[in-house]
Amino acid sequence: MMIKNILESVKSKVFEKGKLKEISFSANVDNYDYFHEIRLYNNGVVEFWDGGCQLQLAHAKGKYRLKRFNENEIKIEFFDCILTDPYDESIIFTTIKLFEVKAVKKETYIIYPDAPIRYPENQVIYLYYYQFNKDPLAIFREYSSYFNPKYMDSEMVDYINGMEDEKHKSELKNEYSSNGVRLNPLESKFYCSEDKVIRKTILEGKK
Repeated sequence: MMIKNILESVKSKVFEKGKLKEISFSANVDNYDYFHEIRLYNNGVVEFWDGGCQLQLAHAKGKYRLKRFNENEIKIEFFDCILTDPYDESIIFTTIKLFEVKAVKKETYIIYPDAPIRYPENQVIYLYYYQFNKDPLAIFREYSSYFNPKYMDSEMVDYINGMEDEKHKSELKNEYSSNGVRLNPLESKFYCSEDKVIRKTILEGKK
């Protein structure tokens, strides 16, 4: 049976009426049940999220200032940031000192299924990525001693103990840090939500 590929891309500009739209930068976008991302909101607020295996591992929130944002590169300053409990933002672990990151936009080609259970016909394509000079989420490692070990430990221990695969269970225990916080590896390659393209694969003769 012949397959017809239809490329659907409703592209919008990153800026709308001179104001940044809400966008996100995510690492390893093709990894299932994983998130390692920065979310920039149009009111000047930024959120940092790290997680996976149906767990929210770390969260920080603050403000950002765009020092440069064009077709080829970006430069962002983060300030007034706080490290919070990822399940209760009212619990503040510590403040985070001002820091800055920059990135260069590069060409790539990555394609993967988009929510295969809900939208089995959809595929996601990225033709660009941003190469950062450092992982903005490195703050979670720098300030990891401020996490609540008991809280994080109980969440992870329950998850690990419920696993049936003994080998994987052993690997997770080895990865698990002494202070009870297991974080995703640092990354420098991030994909922008504005560069996301959806391709629908439709069987010929089907609606």
